[in-house]
Amino acid sequence: MNWTKVEVKFNKKELEEIIGIVLLQNNANGIEFRENQDKFIISTYFENENIEDELLKKIKSEIMEYKKFGFNFEFSDIEVSKSLLDDRTWKNEWQKYYHPTRISRYLIVAPEWESNINLKDDEKLIVMNPGESFGTGTHATTFTCLQALEMIINDQKSMYDVGTGSGILSIAARKMGIRDIEAFDIDQIAVDATKYNFSLNSDSNDIVVKKNSLLDGISGKVDIIVANILAEILMDFIPNMDRNLNPNGTVILSGIINEKENQIVKELEKINFLVVSVIKKDGWSTIITKRKEDVEK
Repeated sequence: MNWTKVEVKFNKKELEEIIGIVLLQNNANGIEFRENQDKFIISTYFENENIEDELLKKIKSEIMEYKKFGFNFEFSDIEVSKSLLDDRTWKNEWQKYYHPTRISRYLIVAPEWESNINLKDDEKLIVMNPGESFGTGTHATTFTCLQALEMIINDQKSMYDVGTGSGILSIAARKMGIRDIEAFDIDQIAVDATKYNFSLNSDSNDIVVKKNSLLDGISGKVDIIVANILAEILMDFIPNMDRNLNPNGTVILSGIINEKENQIVKELEKINFLVVSVIKKDGWSTIITKRKEDVEK
C-alpha cells in the first residue's frame, strides 16, 4: 500500500492542538509532532496516494478558521505539503516518533510497539496506539490532565470523560482506581480509536465509550468530570456541567490556551464554581474546579 504523508509547518506552538484536530477531522491516520530549528512540524498519513492539492488547501483553510475564536497569537507562516511513502517507510516513520513517556513518578505512557517495560511496584503503564485520534500523553493538555487526575483521585468511584479523543484519560483513571467510567466523543473515529486503546489495557476493556456531543442527553451524575476540549467549546459546556456532578465532585477542564484562562474562570464563577488548582505547560492551562460550597466547607 502507498501512503501520502502530509506535513504542516508552523511557527507558534500553541497551534499544535488546533492543527491536530483539523487533520483528524479530515480522516488522517494519527499525528506526529516535532520541532526543527525555528519551526514546528505536524505530520500525518492518508491511506491514499492520490491526495489532491484541494485537500491541502482545505486543511489550511480550516486551520485559519479558528482565528474567529479570538486566539491571541498570529495564524501565520502555515505551510501544508505532501509526499508519497510506501507501506514499509510509513511504519518506520510513524513508529520512530513515539516512545515511552513518563508523565509522573507513578505513570508511564507507552506505544503498543514499546510496551514491554519493567515497572516498579507502584508504577502504572498505559499502553496506547496513537492510531487515528488525538491524545497520546505527549501534548501539554493531555499531559497535564493526567497529572491532574493523579492529584485528585482518592476514593472517588465514577467519572465522565468528555471529548475522550484516544481514551487515555479513562485508561489512566481506571488504573488509579475509578471503576465506573463512561467516555464520550462526537467523532466516530475517536470512538473507534478509544475502543482499540481500551483493548490494549486489560483492566480497561470494559469501559463504555459512546458517540455523543459533550454530555447532551446524559442524565447520570459522577464524582469526576474531565473535559479536554478547546476553550471555546468549554464555554458551551460549563453552564450545564453541574447537573452531571455528584456532591463534592471535581471537574478537570483542559484545552485552554493561557490567554483564555481568565475567560474560563469567569464562566465558572457564574455557576458558583471555584478554581482549586491550575497546571500550566507550553502555553496551555488545565483547571481543577469544584463547587464553591464544597471548597469553602
